[in-house]
Amino acid sequence: MNRLAKILVISFAIGVLMLVGSGFIVAGTVVTSGLVTVSIHEAGPDGIDLFIPVPAGLVEAGLSLAPVVLSVLGNHHIDHELDRFRDEMDLLLPAVVEMLKVLETMPDATLVEVEGHNEYVRVTKERGSIRVLVEEGDTRIAISVPVRVFRSVGGFLAG
Repeated sequence: MNRLAKILVISFAIGVLMLVGSGFIVAGTVVTSGLVTVSIHEAGPDGIDLFIPVPAGLVEAGLSLAPVVLSVLGNHHIDHELDRFRDEMDLLLPAVVEMLKVLETMPDATLVEVEGHNEYVRVTKERGSIRVLVEEGDTRIAISVPVRVFRSVGGFLAG
């Protein structure tokens, strides 16, 4: 095998290893942190059928980076609104953070279930995730968020 062929084979092997390695990293992130999923289904010819999975680790990373990004962008309006929110929630935030800790350790349960005429809403804690199901007519929306993401949101809001 000549020198050029060896370089091409080695380059190809490195590329394959990088692709496989990045796949393992994404899979590991999903396994350790879970997925945030949004599913929307509307029946009918003009209806939509949408499923969006996002690794929860990306959401947590985004929340961790948000203060840095906001300061770099210089968006003082958002900073001001967050500070105002934190001031208004000052008394409630410790209770919310404590509630999120309890939510993480509590057993699976139905938290809210409401049924009306042609409408149905259910919020459950199942296998470490909060799941929200909304059905209205031919439309079905399902959202699943790992509880640990709520803890990250609580930390972000607390500052």
